[in-house]
Amino acid sequence: MATVVNSVGTMGVIFTGLCLFIIFFSFTCWFFYGLKVEYPPNSDYLLKGQFSPLACFWEDAPSPALQGQAYHLATPIACIVTKTWLNFYRENLGKPGVNYWEWLNFPESNQVCAELSALLTLKPPTSEVNSILMLLPSQPLQPFTEGDFWQQTHNYYLFKDWHQTSCKILGKATLEKVYQVCFNISWQTVNEILTLHQQKQLSWWQILNITATAEADEVETAYKGLIRYWHPDINSSPYANQFATMINLAYEEYSNLPPPRRLNSFFEFLYQIYAFLANLKPLKLFLKVSKN
Repeated sequence: MATVVNSVGTMGVIFTGLCLFIIFFSFTCWFFYGLKVEYPPNSDYLLKGQFSPLACFWEDAPSPALQGQAYHLATPIACIVTKTWLNFYRENLGKPGVNYWEWLNFPESNQVCAELSALLTLKPPTSEVNSILMLLPSQPLQPFTEGDFWQQTHNYYLFKDWHQTSCKILGKATLEKVYQVCFNISWQTVNEILTLHQQKQLSWWQILNITATAEADEVETAYKGLIRYWHPDINSSPYANQFATMINLAYEEYSNLPPPRRLNSFFEFLYQIYAFLANLKPLKLFLKVSKN
């Protein structure tokens, strides 16, 4: 009798657990299946209508081959994962600090929008270029206007090369849409960035990163520090040779200037002699000279 009671109790526990599982599973499917997928703005095409390609991952068969209960069962299960990833992409697309090339290994990243798919066909950029791209949605001009001259110039050439290479591969029309959707900036802002350094007429002291009134020893120190840093044998930057040439030309321009500082130093020495003599009393000076 006790055995029968225990068996009935065990069956009751199993049945209760099964019912709870079915209720939880049904609620989960209903919740995720009913999510509304919002598409990112300014995009040509996005996922539309019923979307359940992940059914293929569960059934190892194309969705048209799923028949009867198997098809209806696989569809909501697949949509749970798919819509979760699509929500993630939607929330992060066009936001600052996003490394899109990390999405290459994420599910359905090639199904989000045409602009993201086009961007991910490009070769992953270097960490320096990527740091510039991740700033575009929030502070597009910061890498090219803040910091010292050489930081701005280096960032400018990095971005310019990436832009020109991408334009050749994708075409101007596609790249313009990529900027709008993925980086939230207009083509006008991109052109503004590209013309920042073209409009600058730089003097030798700006290139050497000093002031126009710097002393000769300051000029020498600045020149030696810059040429040591940007020397092509030491610096692996693709622009090292170009930058070293700019630094040498700036120093050469300084060397060809008339030597006002030497003249100033000479007059300063004469003034010191004059000041010393002016402080002496004339009588004492006369007596001292007459004694000699």
